Amino acid sequence: MRYTKLYLTLVMFFLFFFALPNSVFAFPKYKVALLAIINTANLKTTEVSDLITYKIHRKLRCPFYEFIPNSEVNRLLQTVSTQNQLISPDQKTLSFLSQTLSADIVIAVEVVRARADQQYTFSSWDENDQTIETINVLLKYYAYSAKDNQYYFIKAAKYTSEQLNFNSGLLYAVQTVTDELLQKSPFKTIPESVLTK
Repeated sequence: MRYTKLYLTLVMFFLFFFALPNSVFAFPKYKVALLAIINTANLKTTEVSDLITYKIHRKLRCPFYEFIPNSEVNRLLQTVSTQNQLISPDQKTLSFLSQTLSADIVIAVEVVRARADQQYTFSSWDENDQTIETINVLLKYYAYSAKDNQYYFIKAAKYTSEQLNFNSGLLYAVQTVTDELLQKSPFKTIPESVLTK
């Protein structure tokens, strides 16, 4: 009896998937060009830009999004910059990149500020010594959608001054601000075109 149920379940599974036309399971796949993170804050390490890139890749993933290889995007950017054109993430530039790379979506993120300063305070009359951390993060998000010829500009910031704890640090603040940017972004993990299908 138990094997019969398993057998019937497998038969139903294969009939369901192979009897239906492939178009039922077809999802639109958007090609995404992610530009290198613009480091206006002059950060010395790549930890912040690597974190932002990782978060964007986690948000826009298969089966709905496909990222154009960085080598292709960088090669095009080098070609454009040799023509003495100023590369800025404005609508005209992102639209040009979208057409040239055949990308549905072009995204650029600028790290304007990313600082974490610590100050140790101590008191001679009691034992309330503490380390105060001041976090100052500002990120700007530029995007272009070829589907509806729409340009998006979003910014998010975090400025806090609080006692050092396990939820503090520059990378934690950058992660929080990046999550806020991606929450405001018009591009969702599951595109609206799939949900309204």
